[in-house]
Amino acid sequence: VASLRFNVEAMRRSAGLNYALATDLADYLANRGVPFREAHGIVGGIVRRGIETGKDLPEFSLKEFKEFDSRIEADVFGALTVEASVAARTSAGGTSPERVREQIEQAEMILKG
Repeated sequence: VASLRFNVEAMRRSAGLNYALATDLADYLANRGVPFREAHGIVGGIVRRGIETGKDLPEFSLKEFKEFDSRIEADVFGALTVEASVAARTSAGGTSPERVREQIEQAEMILKG
């Protein structure tokens, strides 16, 4: 473990590929008042289009998103990043920086005995 090295940039690029951010897009719509079941269907259509055209979600234009739902605005691109996805998971045990810090602090307390 001491000699372990990470290619952080490659990890960051890979983390958002292959529609990994689809739930974030559904959450984006739900946060704008779209029932999640409807948001899920909208995102499913967008993902199908992406598969057909070889585009991942962040590669869609605003115009393309709006073909599926007019409630999608330019701020959607801020939600479609790995960093935003990680930060949005704020429940206990989540991936947000705050939750990770809490888990580290708990582990350090346990290790100290």
